[in-house]
Amino acid sequence: MGKQAHYAVFGSDGVIFGIVSQPLRVKAPKSSIRITAPVDDARYYVDVATKTLHAKRELNAQPVVNGLSVTINGLPAGIWVMTNGQQATTDGGSLFIQYDLPGTYAIYLRGHPHLIDTTLEVTLGDP
Repeated sequence: MGKQAHYAVFGSDGVIFGIVSQPLRVKAPKSSIRITAPVDDARYYVDVATKTLHAKRELNAQPVVNGLSVTINGLPAGIWVMTNGQQATTDGGSLFIQYDLPGTYAIYLRGHPHLIDTTLEVTLGDP
C-alpha cells in the first residue's frame, strides 16, 4: 500500500466532521486540512481563519444548586443544553434551570466548536 495522507474535514464553524485517510496521489477532500496523523475529532477543531488544527478546551462549568434550581454562570454562547426533557442554547449569560422534583439529574453541554462536550451531574433537594 502506498503512502497515506490524513485530512480533517470541517464545517464553516471549525467543527470536524470526520478524518479521512487516503493515498497521497488522491485529491484532498473539499473543506479539509492535511494533518500529520488521525486525531479524535471530538477533541479537536479547525481554526477556519488560519486553517490550523487546535485542541478543544475543557468546559469549566460549576453548577450552583439552590433548592430545585440550578444556575451555571460563565457559559459561552452557542452551547446546546439538555436536561430532564428540556433543551436550550446558551446566549453567553447565566443559565437557569428549574426542576419539579428532588433527585439527581444530568445536564448535557454540547456542540460548541472549541469546547469539549461535558456532562454535569447535580443533586437537588432530598432525593
